[in-house]
Amino acid sequence: MHEERQNRRAAALRALACALQALCLVGAFNRYFFRNTAFSAFNDRPFHASSILNVFLFAAGWLLFHRAWEADRRSRRFSALYGVVTAGALVLGRSLYLTDRLASAFVPAENLLSSVVVFVGFASLIAAVCAVLLPLLEDERFPAGPEGKSRFLIFWGVIFLAWLPALLAYWPGVHSYDAWVQTPQALGPITDCSRLHPPLHTLFWALCIRAGKASGVNPLTLYAVVQMLAVSAIFARVTDTMRRLRVNRFLVLGALAWFALNPALAIFSLTMTKDVFFGALLLLLFVKSILLVRDPAGFLHDKRAAAGFVLSGALTLLLRNNALYMLLLAAPFFLIVLRRQLGRTALLLALTLGLFWVVNGPVYDALGIQPAWETEALCVPLSQMANTVLNDRDTLEGEELEAIDRYFPTDRIEEIYNPRFADYIKYNFDQAAYYRDRGAFFRLWLSLFPKHASSYLCAFLDLNLPYWYPDAATVDYWSGRAYIEVENTGTDAFSVERDSRLPRLLRFYDSVADFSAFENRPLLNTLFSIATPVWLLLFCAAVLGWKKRWSLLLPLSLPFFLWATYMAGPVSNFRYVEPLFAMYPVWISMALQPGRWLDKGGATCQKA
Repeated sequence: MHEERQNRRAAALRALACALQALCLVGAFNRYFFRNTAFSAFNDRPFHASSILNVFLFAAGWLLFHRAWEADRRSRRFSALYGVVTAGALVLGRSLYLTDRLASAFVPAENLLSSVVVFVGFASLIAAVCAVLLPLLEDERFPAGPEGKSRFLIFWGVIFLAWLPALLAYWPGVHSYDAWVQTPQALGPITDCSRLHPPLHTLFWALCIRAGKASGVNPLTLYAVVQMLAVSAIFARVTDTMRRLRVNRFLVLGALAWFALNPALAIFSLTMTKDVFFGALLLLLFVKSILLVRDPAGFLHDKRAAAGFVLSGALTLLLRNNALYMLLLAAPFFLIVLRRQLGRTALLLALTLGLFWVVNGPVYDALGIQPAWETEALCVPLSQMANTVLNDRDTLEGEELEAIDRYFPTDRIEEIYNPRFADYIKYNFDQAAYYRDRGAFFRLWLSLFPKHASSYLCAFLDLNLPYWYPDAATVDYWSGRAYIEVENTGTDAFSVERDSRLPRLLRFYDSVADFSAFENRPLLNTLFSIATPVWLLLFCAAVLGWKKRWSLLLPLSLPFFLWATYMAGPVSNFRYVEPLFAMYPVWISMALQPGRWLDKGGATCQKA
């Protein structure tokens, strides 16, 4: 009898908790999407409290939360963690997105109430959906794929041929992004090259220009074809690795379709930018990291596998300056997770970093290649100081304002400071003053932090808000950067004229490039959003943690730390997260079938 009474009491409390969560969910939808306040406004039309939709939303929420409470405790814990983080991003991100201030989420009292209701409602919703979903992601629900011979050549041919129409549409290629800077360097002597943009990429472009002149083939077309062949080969190798590990056949076919039929990847495959090669090599390094975790002793004793890791790792570092920080941040975790092979793991990382250092240091120095500007790494400090001047000028002392004015004109702060594009403040930064006394600059930056911590935090989070706020517009108004930049930027010495062979298809690809193809299409908009990579990455990490496949979090640290370095970059742009975008099929297959990637009882696969 006593036990029965306790069960009834627990059931009543659970029903009450579900009702409170459902009420918060209704409030969250009304406050977040339909209420016109400084904190949350999509439009001026409120979602009236008398709407019958609120009743059905409450009922659906109650049923969902009741179902979620029936999940096991482990599922609820991991789901709650993911829900809390995501809901926190929604609340804080909305405040920054609308007002550029975090305080508007908490002041006045009405906004604080909105924040609490939205946070509890959305955290409950996301956690409940995840708790119900997790049992559906058990490994046994996804049967292993068939054994068989390598299909690398078939996959390679499918991906490459699927990209050819994009090349014909954008004939003779796409000369955009940093091409206008790199092309003059490629046309001149090697001493014109700068490490601001990867010299390896610039020298490859110079080789294409010379080969094109010698053969009569347009250098841009030659570049595009070689890049398409190389990148499609890596994508095909990754897909074939999944097949040889007997990943579920539908996941393998999904990966092949993602690489071959994804219009964004097709456009990037022919675009002259370092990010394409970088993304492909990072994917290769990522898969090699998984194989390293799968069988550390076997991988580290296999000279061919280890050499592949070192080479792909060094090339990845050479094609993007911030990749070095990615590997340095991940290195301690490699050493901890693989501590049973500590010596060989340390040697593997040392060789990777050493090869990078030799090329980026002595080799480039010997060739006379100029070093990169230090000021490129100052996006966050400059934005923080500028935001402090803009919002806290009244609290700055005269000496502080005078010191800041030595580096950029504080009287023009509204003109030169863009909260989501650091290039404006960088262009007005007095580099000579910085190089005269670097220490003075950093002392000033650090001295302002204690009194202006809020402005510093807002500036940091706001600078690359589209990377982490799920509801941010992918094509951000403030940054003014296109989703994919396909307009050719010729120079006096190298002009490019578009001569599309498939003009109708070009119109479709252009709609992808300006994001209009996805803008008002639910789910597709989210799939191609630049905020999606980090949330999909965290979800896959949560699933792996729930499945107790902790070792696979090590490879995931590479894309996560790369994303973290982008948070210190000058602007949010799709080309920076395109390498993460290309990893989606592998992340998903890892989360759904970690056993296929980890269990050595299946097919052996040391190479990728």
